[in-house]
Amino acid sequence: MDTLPGVGEVLARRIVDYRESHGGFRDVAQLQDVSGIGDSKYADLKDKVTV
Repeated sequence: MDTLPGVGEVLARRIVDYRESHGGFRDVAQLQDVSGIGDSKYADLKDKVTV
């Protein structure tokens, strides 16, 4: 996750924690449910990740 724009150590931890507590991501749009990922950051990430 270090190579993704705007994703540092704290946000990466939040993404992993979300994934672990919700049984993984079923859709890239679920990234918006992670604390710290708003509309702008989601727009930067959505085309750079896959599920």
